[in-house]
Amino acid sequence: MATASINQAIDECGDEHPPLCVLQALILCAHWLLCKNVRGRAWRSLGLCIRHAYEMNLHLVDASSMGDGSSHGQEPWVVKEEKRRAWWAIWEMDTFASVLRRCPTGMDWKQHKVLLPVDDKSWSQGRSKPSCFLGTGFISRFKDLAETGSKSKKAWFIVINSLVKEAQVLASPGPGDRFYNGWLDTALASDTSNAERYPWESNSVDGPQEIMTKLRTLENSLQYCMTVPPPSLNYEGQFLDFGEHACNVRTGKSSELRHRHSSIFGIYLMVELTKVMIHKYQVFQPDSQGTLVPHNF
Repeated sequence: MATASINQAIDECGDEHPPLCVLQALILCAHWLLCKNVRGRAWRSLGLCIRHAYEMNLHLVDASSMGDGSSHGQEPWVVKEEKRRAWWAIWEMDTFASVLRRCPTGMDWKQHKVLLPVDDKSWSQGRSKPSCFLGTGFISRFKDLAETGSKSKKAWFIVINSLVKEAQVLASPGPGDRFYNGWLDTALASDTSNAERYPWESNSVDGPQEIMTKLRTLENSLQYCMTVPPPSLNYEGQFLDFGEHACNVRTGKSSELRHRHSSIFGIYLMVELTKVMIHKYQVFQPDSQGTLVPHNF
């Protein structure tokens, strides 16, 4: 019923782009489908979200911004923040689905001007906060966000989640690369001056040495980046009950704890997933007799 209503609303727009509320409804439906699987319906629904976002110029929300949340436009900050959140919600789903399907993303990371979202409290209170764009370098994107003093759970999740896609693109062999394991096993370190760039920027296919160098750079960057986020978002072995105890004792803080614990868990999960992507071809390597031997990482 929801999908039918959304399709009807889109049809009524004709050649005009739909309003933001229709896109937000479409995002919710796409998210619901992606929670079930990343097959046909969910994949196509996500693609529709991406097309509508570009049609509405959401990729240029902050084209005139200097990164401090200010803008030369007449649109109120809180309205622009709502558009940013719609864009990044689609970006997050696009990254998630493309990693699982091992496909290119539908959104161009190099051609958008959208500031990372601020914390929920500031947005709900209409208080503008400094933010930054998602940088191109592995380390620079963390440094840029840290310099703004951002405590936004979603912004930190996005920058860490971006490393997952970077690692997946680097570590995924191209068609017919049957000896990818051997490439990574024998690759030697080389110049890292160009390692911090989007893997798909190059017009030529990187060789095994270049790939290994970039993966090592990404691994080193990940270790540094885990020292940058706010301490409140770090997982250090603490017990996460997602607000269950607070709900039982009726403290009124169950929702706040649920969101905070979910953010801690999500960020930690993305860090570990990045490690898996980096080392997935080294976890099991054949020994001289051809037996698979697990490697620690």
